Amino acid sequence: MAEPVAYFAAGRVISTADDLATWMRALVGGQIFNADYKRQWLDSPEAEDPSKPEGQKYGYGISLIAFGLNKI
Repeated sequence: MAEPVAYFAAGRVISTADDLATWMRALVGGQIFNADYKRQWLDSPEAEDPSKPEGQKYGYGISLIAFGLNKI
């Protein structure tokens, strides 16, 4: 009998660290989005809780989380 597996990918894609590094370099290096859309994407995170503007932020697939003394 097969053991249950707890590993899965939300988008049903499994990749290697090297593949993810290649993707991230292309994504932030301007090879995926034009300059205008890249700026819109990078500027998109907003506070999830408006009463805590320095707390967790999210926008267009970017999640920003502050830990300890670090401020966003």
